Amino acid sequence: GFIDCVDADSWVRVDPENFSFDRYSVMIRGELWIKARDVKAGDFIRVLPEGDGLVWKRVDSNRLVDAECVTLTDAMGTSVTVSETTPITQPDSTAKAAVDCDGEQISSLVKEEVTWNTVKVSPAGVRTVAHISCKNGTYLAGKYPGRGLFSHNNYYKP
Repeated sequence: GFIDCVDADSWVRVDPENFSFDRYSVMIRGELWIKARDVKAGDFIRVLPEGDGLVWKRVDSNRLVDAECVTLTDAMGTSVTVSETTPITQPDSTAKAAVDCDGEQISSLVKEEVTWNTVKVSPAGVRTVAHISCKNGTYLAGKYPGRGLFSHNNYYKP
């Protein structure tokens, strides 16, 4: 299996109720965002709903590695850079490697509602990525704070 990761400089949405504010963070429209490289074990991050409603999942670990990456950009212009092997959850709950997702669907969060849009994939070269482990959660990350796409946190199993 392959390990998934987001660019270490991506922004990840964290739960302000369970955040120590000991790292650089940005608050936008009541949402708290930090850099993926700064996510720590014990933080709670926003993940794709499993069943009803949005949930926060506790981060188990985060480690930085270098990986060949692609940038995913949805039809609304929201983007995130991830390792090529990052699993991207599809509307039918299956997953595809990010590098194989051109023209496929990707989920984002707009005003606390999950939306699905077509995604464009472009090469991004080797980047330092953050491998954030949060018990199989599909978490929200983006190039800019306040806007993100969901990518899967698991070993990729085609």
